[in-house]
Amino acid sequence: MFFLQRTVGWMPVHILDLLMQKRRQEDTAASDDLSDLLGIAKIDDPIPPVIIGNKKAAAASAAPAKETIKEGFFVLLDWAKYADEWPQLAKVINIVSPAEVEIHWYKGAKTTAWTPASRRMKGCKGGKTEPFVETVNTNVIWFRGFSLTPSGHLPKHIKDQVDVYFD
Repeated sequence: MFFLQRTVGWMPVHILDLLMQKRRQEDTAASDDLSDLLGIAKIDDPIPPVIIGNKKAAAASAAPAKETIKEGFFVLLDWAKYADEWPQLAKVINIVSPAEVEIHWYKGAKTTAWTPASRRMKGCKGGKTEPFVETVNTNVIWFRGFSLTPSGHLPKHIKDQVDVYFD
């Protein structure tokens, strides 16, 4: 009966299969130990996010600020009244109540310097202007508690937040 099985050299094929299978198991175990030793990720491991630049800035831009609103800080708003103006940026000048703040609007663009907005005074001739100040509900504020750069631009992590919010 020994000759009915296919033979390679002097060993039957099924013995060779068993030996090769055992060798594969040993190689797999050795490669797993080596990958653990070298810190190489396995195929099933999740890929960690890549952070380019400062880790602190990346962490700050990861989630919107939920701190309390303070006078003198800037806020980003999403107010339907000015839906065609993006982004909506203002400086908090007074806290009227926990639900309302008085803001001074700023004009500019995401990549340009921001300056205080003004509007023409009603009933005055000669183009006199006054600061563009309004009272808004705090639920239209979606990002708070930052300052402009010394040159009046939005900080990079705020620009990133604006991009994420409008995508």
